[in-house]
Amino acid sequence: MNKIAIWTPINSKSGFGHFYRMLGLYEILKEQNYPIQYFTNKEYLILENVDILSFNSNNVDEIIIFLINKNIKILIIDHYEVSTDTIQELDKVFKVIYFDAKFNNLEINSIINFNPYAITKYRTKHKDTKYFLGLEYMNFRKSITKIKIKKPIKNSVFISIGGSDISSSTYILIPYLPKNKLYNIILGKGCSEEYYGSIKKIATKYKLNFTLFYQPSSYFDILNKSELAIISCSTSSYEMIYFSKPFICINVIENQDEITAYLSSKGIFTFKEDTLIKLSAIINNEVKLNKSLVIKKNSNNKLVTYIKGLSNERKR
Repeated sequence: MNKIAIWTPINSKSGFGHFYRMLGLYEILKEQNYPIQYFTNKEYLILENVDILSFNSNNVDEIIIFLINKNIKILIIDHYEVSTDTIQELDKVFKVIYFDAKFNNLEINSIINFNPYAITKYRTKHKDTKYFLGLEYMNFRKSITKIKIKKPIKNSVFISIGGSDISSSTYILIPYLPKNKLYNIILGKGCSEEYYGSIKKIATKYKLNFTLFYQPSSYFDILNKSELAIISCSTSSYEMIYFSKPFICINVIENQDEITAYLSSKGIFTFKEDTLIKLSAIINNEVKLNKSLVIKKNSNNKLVTYIKGLSNERKR
């Protein structure tokens, strides 16, 4: 089999969104004994049960040599900061599968984007490029799919603004939360001990009834039992839809503008820091999930089949 690498940033600046977005795909292929691992060009931390290659260079020639020496043949790129020139250079050497978040529509081996609005973004398609667009190509991680949906605890609110909370949004939104709820506040591995302490201090100051978690293994169990979720406007929103969970999202960074606009068009409450003053009133009203937002839980995934086919191709 040809070896596969997923190139994605895993650090305090980028957060863990790219990593988790690809984790379901990684787990499926790993479970079926396909040789797949993550690749990052900045060593940050070791994650349990995940193979991560680290190589500290942004030079494309050095990256190519490094990956060739590791026998990589298929490169899945989910990384906003990799230039289009670099991607096209890599495509000359590897079978490149590119998560095209910026809709650059590069003429390469294949493009994926499982955001539901991606389907309308490619009016013209390159004849030699394979396209995998829309939610049917999203692979949820095992920690989601193994959970059975339960009745939530009344007045419970789940809060998780990314693995690193890169804009300190959890801290910023706490003063706007109503006091008549039960809050499960989640901080990820990218958050420092100091930040954890500051969240505990401010939640106590505002007399919230809260439990503060640091990267809990029961993350999705906590979500499952919660009545409402407050998250970043990221692909986490599709996890909320999977659970049929009403949610509110906070736009924390510019690259979330597209998904924020899409969710707003579907009646989801979306906020930026300067509009959080309205948050308390919204939470105290009954927030419902738009019933048109549905995700098929057992779809036939052509992307996985395609990657397996590339991996099984005879080496030249």
